[in-house]
Amino acid sequence: MKQAIRRALTLVLALCLAVLPALSSADTYLPDGDVTHVDFTLAAAVHPEGFPATQAHLTDWAAFLKKLDIRGAMDALALLDPQSRVYLNGALRLNGQDQVPFVYDGYHSYRYFISPALGNEVFYFQMHNFLEFMLKPYYYMELPTQYIGLLMYPEAAVYLADSYFTPITDMMAAAREDAAANAEETRELLLSALADTQAMAQADLAHAENRLAQLDAALIALAAATPVPEPTAVPVTQAPAMEAPATEAAPAADAPATDAASVTAAAATDAAAPATDSPAPTATPAPTATPAPTPDVAAMQAERDAMAVLVARLIEQEANLSDAMDSSDNMTTKQLLAVLPAYATEEAQPDGLPADVPEGATVYNVPYETLYELCETLDMVESDDPDLERVYFFFTCLLIESLSGDLVVDTLGRLEDTLDALDPEQAGMTVVETENGLTCTIGETEVYRQQIAGGVTECTLTLPTADEYDINLRWRWDENGGGAALDAKAALVMNGADAAALTLTGEGLPRAGDVSGRGRVRIAASGSNFAAAPQPVDLAFDWARTAKEKPYTLGLTIDWLHPATGLSAVSLDFNGTFSAQDKSVFVEGKYPQNDFFNLNEVFLSEYKDRLMLPLALKLAPILLETPAGVINDVYTYMEQTDILVSLVE
Repeated sequence: MKQAIRRALTLVLALCLAVLPALSSADTYLPDGDVTHVDFTLAAAVHPEGFPATQAHLTDWAAFLKKLDIRGAMDALALLDPQSRVYLNGALRLNGQDQVPFVYDGYHSYRYFISPALGNEVFYFQMHNFLEFMLKPYYYMELPTQYIGLLMYPEAAVYLADSYFTPITDMMAAAREDAAANAEETRELLLSALADTQAMAQADLAHAENRLAQLDAALIALAAATPVPEPTAVPVTQAPAMEAPATEAAPAADAPATDAASVTAAAATDAAAPATDSPAPTATPAPTATPAPTPDVAAMQAERDAMAVLVARLIEQEANLSDAMDSSDNMTTKQLLAVLPAYATEEAQPDGLPADVPEGATVYNVPYETLYELCETLDMVESDDPDLERVYFFFTCLLIESLSGDLVVDTLGRLEDTLDALDPEQAGMTVVETENGLTCTIGETEVYRQQIAGGVTECTLTLPTADEYDINLRWRWDENGGGAALDAKAALVMNGADAAALTLTGEGLPRAGDVSGRGRVRIAASGSNFAAAPQPVDLAFDWARTAKEKPYTLGLTIDWLHPATGLSAVSLDFNGTFSAQDKSVFVEGKYPQNDFFNLNEVFLSEYKDRLMLPLALKLAPILLETPAGVINDVYTYMEQTDILVSLVE
């Protein structure tokens, strides 16, 4: 009998061990990154002196909150990322003792909450529906739950930022790679043009020097030649008749030869003699030689001077080109373009790029077709999500009080219209990258500028839309001084004025490597679309950690400063020990998939019937410790906001 019992127990134990992996197997669908383990406590406090005069029982609240805090042990992987993995085992404590224990298990957009106060039922929250759910109290009770939803689900903002910015950065990276390849091709063309231009310059110099030498020689010859005087004709007198025989005598042997002028004079004398009966023989005149043209010395000198200037210029050009060839391996594209004449760079110089490019900058063009494809991709973030409508609900929660949510969502669904309004010529986007910055220009509009210098990062985005309003973003992060300073603004601009704007400023913000600090943050909304300008939110913080790297202990206090007094009215105190952990701590649980955000009247009635009793039992000790003033304030608030009615009905 004992043997049979042992075998049965062994079989049961084996079955339990076989079932355990199915119930809690290691989670294999984990994002990249390191796991951080945190053991923490979180407490809230009310400071009555920070409030103006009020009917609320602030002293009772201050005493009551001193009795409560939350302790927890959390393992987090890729926290705030849409694919995050978080497991938290915690409890609401009363006077330092666990009163309401709970478990929170988060898988990317799925959240599971389990607590004995809720009968250990699994509450499943599909967070894609969370923002829509948080809008309902705003619509029906005018409670600001939409902003609470954005704060409780920051992954929604991270998801949208990734959905829009990642395709843009991918496009820019691809364009940058193409630009690098084109730059190498351009450089080869410029080096080839440099060699050809140098050869042409050497040939032109040789020709010019040869011509200059010819002109110098001609001018020297003209200057050295002795001028020959023109001969003067001697008149010949006719001899007497008796002396005629003597006159006809042959000339002496040593007489000089008769030149052409003497012969011409003699012929003229014979022609003047009286005619006789017998005709005298007619002499044939000698041919007259054509005089050689007289050189224009002034023109030759002018040509020589111009040629000397040309030779000097060609010598300088050839020297520059020779130096450029010797150092071409170390020259930038802009330096090569500066050395070469314009005609030599027509093939290497792209069309449509700015001429005033900073030294060392990389310039390239993103074609219109690529931008159009990007717009279609970004359109799908909004249009290809008909079931969840994440873009719609995010911007509705963010902008519902400024009546601008639908306008933004509509624009994000047809970005091609904005592109065509910016770039009617379809010339694409010109990008200029320098060591410290980046500018992107579409058409005549500089849509984006980034500058990083001296510990300061500045970014601006200007996007005129096809709907006659602009989207402007500004970001400035300054790490100089005691802590970082932030100045950021997002605005919808109509007719030159802010229709809706959200401003975030801060000072004393943590920087990489800091171990302590204190500062302030302000969040403010403004614009003509608001019926009444919301009160800005001012927060002060003080933090310190024991080391730069894990493990360390972090203490953080955040104070809400009342707008009427400027003093701390409510504070949160966090103290936690951070350490590294292995991914094996995560196990994959098996939970029912009944989304709480599908809540309706039937489900709500069932929840009340099942959960009111265990919840009342767990909260009874806390209720007994609650001051009467706190109970009165809670009852008054729930009655004024109709929360009490919705719970009772």
